[in-house]
Amino acid sequence: MPSHAPSYKPNLNIPSTQHSHSAESEEWQRWYKLGRWVRLRQVQLIKQPLCEECKRQTPRRITAAGVVHHIIPHRGNADLFWDGDNLESVCKQCHDSSIQSRERMSAIVRSGSISLARPEWFSHAYCKVNIVCGPPAAGKSTYVKQHAGERDRVICFDEIAQRRYSRRAGERPLLSSSMINDTLRERNLLIADLMHPSAAGIGTAWIILTEPRGEARRWWCAKLNAQSIVLLTSAQVCHARIDHDAQQGDRRVASAHSFVDQWWMIYTSSSKDLCLPCPA
Repeated sequence: MPSHAPSYKPNLNIPSTQHSHSAESEEWQRWYKLGRWVRLRQVQLIKQPLCEECKRQTPRRITAAGVVHHIIPHRGNADLFWDGDNLESVCKQCHDSSIQSRERMSAIVRSGSISLARPEWFSHAYCKVNIVCGPPAAGKSTYVKQHAGERDRVICFDEIAQRRYSRRAGERPLLSSSMINDTLRERNLLIADLMHPSAAGIGTAWIILTEPRGEARRWWCAKLNAQSIVLLTSAQVCHARIDHDAQQGDRRVASAHSFVDQWWMIYTSSSKDLCLPCPA
């Protein structure tokens, strides 16, 4: 199953739009007036004369491009600003509406000013979404790997945290509060991509969560128009798997055991759930 993690590591600690009038922002705004940018823009529009955003719409639209925008917002980073591979040709309508609205939402997510666990700004996705829930070591990742297709997208907190903070392959790092928040911010940006029309080309999005409370899973179903799949793996099986993982170098064994017990203490069912017993 292909990895769908972004090929870049976004700096999720950058404040939102608070620097719009700072000396630093005034400096990079001057870059747009340089001859170097004028030439780079011309080359980009010759290379991509049609709006890439319109071509991703369903149904597909063909529109002449007149704006060159940065795929990864540069926020004053010179390497990102001048990187030709970070440029995309779009029409003014797309740039002023959908693209800038997504960038504003990204800034809100980065700012940490809203709930990170279940942001209220989530809305219906343009693709099918399955949320897969269960206690730690329930087998959620294994279940998704067994059922996800080639065109599917998998969004998993643990996989994001490992990519960001593991020092070696396979390591499951201990996370501080700030690390958890930054991982949630990146996860939410990936989920935000599902709310854009371009996500219609995705097969199914699989979002791996814990969410022991039925009301929380109903929230996800309502927000994303998702199906809730719950793996009701027994606490005994989960504890045995955690002990096995500890032998493989997982440093989270103590907290993982506690989370399993807590999950089963507060678990409630929901009529929206597809509940699956998970074999040992």
